[in-house]
Amino acid sequence: MRGAPPLLLVASLLVPPGLSHTVALDARRGRQAGQHELLLPSTARSQAAPRSRRINSSSDSSGAAGLLRGGDGAGPATRSSLTAEAGSGLKDRARVLGYFGLWYALNVWYNIVNKKVLNALPLPSSIAVLQLGIGSLWVGTQWLVRARTPPGKLAATGAARLAPVAFFHGGGQLATVLSLGAGAVSFTHVVKAMEPFFSALVAAVWFRQIFRWQVYASLLPVVAGVSLACAKEINFSWVSFLAAMASNLLFACRANFSKALMTRPPFEGGASTSSANLYGLVTIVSFVVFAPFAALTGWSKWGPAWESAMENGHQGRALVLSVLLSGISHYLNNEVMYLALGSVHPTTLAVGNTMKRVFIVVASLIVFKTPISRLGMVGSAIAVGGVLVYSLARQHYGVLDQGKRPEGRSSSKR
Repeated sequence: MRGAPPLLLVASLLVPPGLSHTVALDARRGRQAGQHELLLPSTARSQAAPRSRRINSSSDSSGAAGLLRGGDGAGPATRSSLTAEAGSGLKDRARVLGYFGLWYALNVWYNIVNKKVLNALPLPSSIAVLQLGIGSLWVGTQWLVRARTPPGKLAATGAARLAPVAFFHGGGQLATVLSLGAGAVSFTHVVKAMEPFFSALVAAVWFRQIFRWQVYASLLPVVAGVSLACAKEINFSWVSFLAAMASNLLFACRANFSKALMTRPPFEGGASTSSANLYGLVTIVSFVVFAPFAALTGWSKWGPAWESAMENGHQGRALVLSVLLSGISHYLNNEVMYLALGSVHPTTLAVGNTMKRVFIVVASLIVFKTPISRLGMVGSAIAVGGVLVYSLARQHYGVLDQGKRPEGRSSSKR
């Protein structure tokens, strides 16, 4: 990976081999299709296929001619194009691995800072929405001072198409912070290892994207592993468990609907925008939607909670800084996640999300010294191993039926 930035080289070591191969394959497919979106309309795929066959046929004939001339079947032009393609493939792989590595690091940081804030201020709904507000202020300020190019004007139906993604994002954030506040960080993320299951479910039910039965069968170890981990969990909490399961469903919906939103941007004239700007809009709308709920349920509790935190030895300035850092790290890690989503399939993202939890669980056990049972460790290992098996099965068997999805896309099979 010569010439890649040091961060990308480090990231390539952090990302598991199975995921590395999957994201590289996804990135290469996106590049060959002329864009980073994998969920192309079937009409576009059918139009691209004949052209691909013509190119392959031409390459085959030129190769045969080279062999007749006693050459190696690849002329200078062919060799240079292959070299360029290989270099482009390495850049794609480095870029996607960089997204995943940075996403992992920011997520570990966020979870540790966020848990410390919740231990001092046990106000999960207020903290969750406040973090959305900090993220909104962060990106809004950058647009205002032109530190980044602001998105275009929303189309007439743009807000309506953006609203579901914003609801899933805000709801998933609330559910996650509630789970983290009610239980251990390690327990929450073991339960959230089931996100690929929900991602595949949403893809099948809503987007009519059906995988082969082997892919679904590979999810069984994930479910079994999470069940074992929860059976003898020392810090088991029903509130934490149910909130984590709800966040799985909501974030699976967010990933799939965000992918559809990237395919057809909600701006006037179909103008496109960056994944980072799209996430900024989602964050702002989420904050606007959920701010009234947080004000109604948590505003009166802030005074007593703050006084209790001061009595327990917390410093006011340090606590405010921790809240700000939790909001900024939450925004940044999700922005990087959107950059990754723009390059891979939502299910690949769900697998990467699950592998990320390994780092979070290990970091939380070290920082917070949370006890975990032997059965919990075995169950967690089975769940993570199941995710790797699922990743390989998803990659090998692919999609059995790409059915009709919202916004008029036609179906195809492969």
